[in-house]
Formats: sequence, structure tokens, C-alpha cells
Amino acid sequence: MASYTPYLHANEYALYGVANATVDQVQSATRLINGFIGKPEGLLWTPDANGMPCYMTCLSPTRSFTAPAIAPGSDVVVTIPKAQFGTQNIGDVVVLDRLTPSITEACVVTAASGNTLTLDNVQFDHPSPRIDFGLTIKEESPIQRGAPVVFAARRPVAQLFSMYIKYGNPKLPRQISDTVYSYDNLLINTLILGVWNPVDISTVDINTTTGALQVYPSFFPTNYPLLARINYVAGWSDDTLPTDIKQAAANIVNSNIQVDLPSNIKLARSGDATLESFSPSVLDPDTKALLQPYRSMRI
Repeated sequence: MASYTPYLHANEYALYGVANATVDQVQSATRLINGFIGKPEGLLWTPDANGMPCYMTCLSPTRSFTAPAIAPGSDVVVTIPKAQFGTQNIGDVVVLDRLTPSITEACVVTAASGNTLTLDNVQFDHPSPRIDFGLTIKEESPIQRGAPVVFAARRPVAQLFSMYIKYGNPKLPRQISDTVYSYDNLLINTLILGVWNPVDISTVDINTTTGALQVYPSFFPTNYPLLARINYVAGWSDDTLPTDIKQAAANIVNSNIQVDLPSNIKLARSGDATLESFSPSVLDPDTKALLQPYRSMRI
């Protein structure tokens, strides 16, 4: 479920040509923009207590829990009564105390079993923590053999929190020359098939603009299928949102104010009078052109 932080604020209405806009109209325009660009989570992120990207502003938690006090440290084990966790949660990002900005932070789940989670690193004291799941972007995609690159579908990448790789069973040889090379065997001996293996984020070369995440070393076992799971936030802070997005929101508001027909009606007649709309959409070609560079893209 998403909530919508408007892309235009009241002090910007006149600047973008919609001095008489209402908050409801701007929120509606924001929803239309998020739908058109294929990003229900929106384009804004909210910072943690240190001012770093923490979670997507427009997302609502998929699950929320309260837990006993959490102290700062590494590999912190958290027990949540009556909750159930498993391998599907490994690599997830939980946000602690997002309603208390002075101690808000994001933590990566490195282990999960039963009603316990292990968090990689906790920076602040949380006397009565609220733990939220589902506030970051989570994606899984295959890694092509010979090209150890994962592409994030949302851009620009603001913060990569975690990357895990799962190695599947090797493919059968197609011919006598298609063998499993010795370095494949040596490398795979250090990993576990069928489970999520963590990648050191500091070794990932991130192109924030294209969303390309280059994983090193530059080779992986050639006969083993690979699946990557990434958790990240993308977009901009509220004060750095591109003006194209703001102008698109203003265009949509103007279109709704000026249109004489509902958006789903193209032609209306009453006696000798005819009223025709150029398009059944409030997104005109100019507005679509403004939004095109920000659409979600899977490579």
C-alpha cells in the first residue's frame, strides 16, 4: 500500500503556473505520475538520522512489529514474539523507528529463523523499537554468464543496502568440450549451492545513473546459474526532485482544471452543441515527454 507525498508544495504552485491548485489536485497528479512511470513507490526517499537515504517515502510497510530494546552493535539478534521468519527474509532491509527521525536507520537482515532476526549493524539505541519491512525496493534477477552485472530497474540508485547471490545446480555438458573448468570447482567449493550468499557491498561498482551494479571478481562459475537479490532505494530527496517532475505535476493539475469533459469521455453532444476532447487522457504528449526519462526500465 502506498501513501502519496505530493511532488509540488504550496509555495511552488505559482512558480509552476498552478497558483489556484489544491492539495488534493496535486496529490492526484502525483499518483498519475507514479502510475505512468511504473513506480508505485514514487520518486522520493526519506533520510535516516544521519541524513543518508533510508527508505522510499511513498511506501507503506508490508509488515510492522514491536520488539524489546535494541542496542547498537554488529550482528545484533532481535527476537520478535509470535513472528515467523525464514530464508526468504535474508537480505531484507528493515527500518527501525521511522517515526522517530533522530534514531531512524535501515538495517540488513543477515540471518532469519523462527521468531529471530540477525541485523548486520545497528547504530542507535532503540528503547522500544518499531521494525518495518517493505520500505525499500527489492528485486531478483538472473546474472548472465560472462557478464556479472545486475541492473536495478529504478534509477538513479541512491543507496544499495544489500546484494545476495544464489548459485543453482550446474547445467549438463552439451558436448565433450563443454566441461566444468577447474576454477569453477575451486570457486564453488567456497560457496553453498541453493542458498543466498552475501556480496560485500563495498566491492560493487555502482553506476547510479544507469542502475548497473558491477560485481567483482569479474568471473563466476560458468556452468552455474546465478540469481541476484538486491535491496536499495532510488530517486531523490524532497529538495532535489527534478523540475521536470514538478512541471509534469503542474501540467496534470492544469489539465484537470481546464478540461470541460471527464477524462474518460472524448465526445459529448447536447442538441446542436458538441464538445470534443483531443485525448481521453490528462497526460498530453508534452507531459509524457517530460516523464519519459524517469520510467521504470528492466534491462
